[in-house]
Parts: sequence; structure tokens; C-alpha cells
Amino acid sequence: MKRKSAGRRVVYGWVAFVCWAVSGASAQTPLHSRISGRFEGMPVAAVLKDIGTKTGVRFVFDDAILKGAAQVTLEFSDQEAGRLADRILRPRGLGMDLSDPKTVRIVQLEPTDEFKVKREEGFEFARKPVVTRNGDDVTIAFETKAWCDVTVAIEGADGRILRHLASGVLGPRAPEPFQWNSKTQTLVWDGKNDRGAYVDNKDSVTVRVSLGLKPQFERTLFWSPKKRIATAPPLLQAAPEGVYMFEGLGVDHLRLFTREGEYAKTIVPPPAEAISRIVDLPSHVVPQTGQALPVMQGFVQSTLLTSGDNALWGAGNIKFGMTVGARAMAARPMAKGPSRIALAFIKLNRLAGDGSSGGLPFEGPPVGFHTKLGGMGGDGEGGK
Repeated sequence: MKRKSAGRRVVYGWVAFVCWAVSGASAQTPLHSRISGRFEGMPVAAVLKDIGTKTGVRFVFDDAILKGAAQVTLEFSDQEAGRLADRILRPRGLGMDLSDPKTVRIVQLEPTDEFKVKREEGFEFARKPVVTRNGDDVTIAFETKAWCDVTVAIEGADGRILRHLASGVLGPRAPEPFQWNSKTQTLVWDGKNDRGAYVDNKDSVTVRVSLGLKPQFERTLFWSPKKRIATAPPLLQAAPEGVYMFEGLGVDHLRLFTREGEYAKTIVPPPAEAISRIVDLPSHVVPQTGQALPVMQGFVQSTLLTSGDNALWGAGNIKFGMTVGARAMAARPMAKGPSRIALAFIKLNRLAGDGSSGGLPFEGPPVGFHTKLGGMGGDGEGGK
């Protein structure tokens, strides 16, 4: 057996026999039973009764909690009963209290429950992975200590991934082919790569089971600092350190180039380390993690700037006629002082060369006004 451990990554090669047993008996409940059937316009209460009859589970609920729930029309085959019940209940704002797997209480979910990250911060194996092979089929069995995120992949001899087998957070929302609501997992690789073709030399491949993956941004494909974004002429401002260029009409960018035309840095979007130093940057609490993160402005949520009409577009303030939409921009004039940059249109936004706000509030006072121009829209409020 070939084993390599690097942090939370554990890699196992082929073994000719099972080194130790990974018992799934303790993890199995009646809701792990696989059932088939069809529901045609059935009330949720009747659906739960049918699932309960097939599995021996008693679903308990208040009639009021199911009142008004949409009827169920669904055909399913060889599906875990718990996963099926969750699939039916969750879109109706309902969930299961699984503290007693034989008597399951139906509960009302919080509106933001769907967006919360459910994983636990424990990344250890209770039973380390065991890999067995039977012809073209390869079985990978393991057990985790916590409801953490797991990724299982098949790698070639060069380390490249041949097959992305499974990835997700274990538990009641675990995606297939993971077992529903179980820390004990058994997956079968059919010997094919991601394109559906059989891998000929299976003795050269490696099974990788990773716990607690942390995705990190690597790069934007086809990105170039000199690539133009908009068709409108950019705003240019010369300074001793080089030339600042701003352009919007979609995705706002403020960049610094040397006087020789070489790219130096990007100020907007600001670097991640500068976000906390932007004073009074609009933010909101995201339900996934409870963190306060910056608000991306506009209909397509493509800018942090609040200075222009592209920030208003889609926020219930569409009353500016022709300037909103294809011509919406964050700034018309730009000014550069000794230590700060000003972007202005409807309001003022303040920035420093490092992407922060330079100690001042990010959003300044209004610097534009609206006036009526005939023929610019139904309400006549088309000009600025």
C-alpha cells in the first residue's frame, strides 16, 4: 500500500486485501434504506406516510406546519429514503430533526438555513481509507470523525486528476455518490475518467481522499492588465509615479501604469488586505458564515464603487433614462492629489494608492444633480 500524508490530504494506492474493516453498520438507519416509487400530486403528509411505511420510520409533525405546502409529483428509483425526504421537504421550507432516526420530527427551517455552511471544523479519519479492487471496479471506504467536507479523486502517475469522484460536506445534504447523513462512506469507482473512457493502466493511478479543503483563488483566465473592458474612452490622470487609468461600463477598474506603459498595480478592485482599511465601505452579513462582507453594487454586482449611476441600477432607483444601462458608469471625472484619488459622478468616492480610503470615509458628499431634459424618458428625468 502506498501512503502519503500532507496536512489534511491523505493519499492511498492499491491494496491487494482489506487491511482493516470499515464497518457501516453503526451508521445505518432506516432512512438509509433505498426505495423506489412515484408520487403524483400527493400531499406532503401522504408522502411522508408512504416513506415511513417503506422504511419503518414514524414522521411526527404538526398539521399547521404542512398547511399550504405544495403537493408532490416525483418519480424516484433506488434512492436513499432520507435523501428523498430532504429533497421533498427542503424546497417547502421544512427539515428533519434526526436525533431519533426511527421517530423523525418535521421542523420549520429558518429562511437563511439553505445558505449556511454546515461543515464541522474537524478533519480527521475515524477509519483511514481502504482501497480494494475487483476487476474494473475500485471500492474506497473510510470514516470521518466529524461532518466535514471531503473530496475523493483519482490521480494519474503525473499527479493530474483523472476522475473527480465525489466532493461535498458529509451529512444530511451530502451530494451523491456520498451516502446520506453518514460519516462512514463507501464509494465505487468504475474505472473511467471524467470523459467516460476507461483508464487502461489502473496500477499507475492513486486514490486521493482529502478532508477540509480550502479553495484559493489562483488566476483569472485570459486576464491581461492591458486588456480593455469598455468601448468608451478611459479616464487618464498623470502623476509622478505614473499614469492612472480608470474605465467602467461594466466592470470598474482603476490601474496604475508606469510612464513607459508597463503595468504597475490595480487600485480598484482593491487588494484583499486593503478592504479592512476602507472606512465605511458598505457591507452586509452573509448567511453562509455570518461574516460582514463588502456589498457589490449594481444590477450585475460588479463594483464596490458607490459614486456613479451603475451603483444605482437595479436598486429601485432606475429613473435616469438613457444613462442607466449600457452607459452606466461609476465616474466621469477623476482627480489625483498627493496622497489620494477622487472618483466622482453622482457622489464622491475617495481612494488611496494602496486601495484603501486613506483614512477618510470611502463615500463622500453628492457632487452631481439631476435636471429634467425633454424627450429623455417617460418621466422626463433623464439628465444629470
